[in-house]
Amino acid sequence: MDRERVSVLFTDLPELETERVRLRRITRDDVPTIFAYASDPLVSRYMTWSTHSELAETRAFVDSVIEGYAIGRVQDWG
Repeated sequence: MDRERVSVLFTDLPELETERVRLRRITRDDVPTIFAYASDPLVSRYMTWSTHSELAETRAFVDSVIEGYAIGRVQDWG
């Protein structure tokens, strides 16, 4: 699949919900919740990212995700 087509596919992701799971775009309102787990060394121990030590790191991550949504880049969901 070419990049342009992939970009279009990920530009307007829907919210998906079942009885037990809800997947949606990450928003700036999620920063405190993401920081709560991203700052825990036991959680981040085997992850590809380092433990967040400051809220600013989490804000930068969320801003990057939101920017990715805007340009159609495949991004994380919350």
